[in-house]
This record gives sequence, C-alpha cells and structure tokens, in this order.
Amino acid sequence: MTIDTCRAAAEAGFVWPPHRASDSGPPYELGPESGRRGPAELWRLFDGAVAQLSRVGARRDLLAVADAYEELAVVTEQLSAAVEAEDRESGLLRRRRGRNVA
Repeated sequence: MTIDTCRAAAEAGFVWPPHRASDSGPPYELGPESGRRGPAELWRLFDGAVAQLSRVGARRDLLAVADAYEELAVVTEQLSAAVEAEDRESGLLRRRRGRNVA
C-alpha cells in the first residue's frame, strides 16, 4: 500500500488495522548493536522513525501510519545515499562516470 493510498483510504473513512506491537522494531541487522555503517545522526533519525511507526502501527489512525511510513522512507533514502557516498569515497564502490552522449 502506498502512502497516497493510505491517505485516500483515511479520507474515505477507513482505519488502520492495528497489528504491530508498540515495542516491535527492525531486524537485528538494522539495530544499533549490529555495526551499522553510515552517519550516526541519520541512524538516530532512522531509529526514531522506526519507533514512531511501531507506536502508530499499534493504533488505528491510518493518516499517522502513512506519515510514519513517509518519514521512514525519507530517512532511509538519505541513509542509503550517505552509505553509498562513503563506499564510493573509500573505493569499495567505483566512482560513477559520466554517460557518453551521442
């Protein structure tokens, strides 16, 4: 379900079926003890977004769930871009080359 779909469904009167425990979290590999790579500040934002999604996912407010998923998507995109940049800078990934234009 997309974020826009969640918002449209909420406007139509639908509610979120609560199914997540308010204390649930991401898999171990994404937890603080796993040796996560990337900027600590972005991981702090990620942890906050995951915690928010867990809180609202245990309730029925579909708009709050849509907002929480959107927040998680934004920080995840920023985090993946930062890790990719670090990997390119370190030589783990090759630097991107410009496209040949005809």
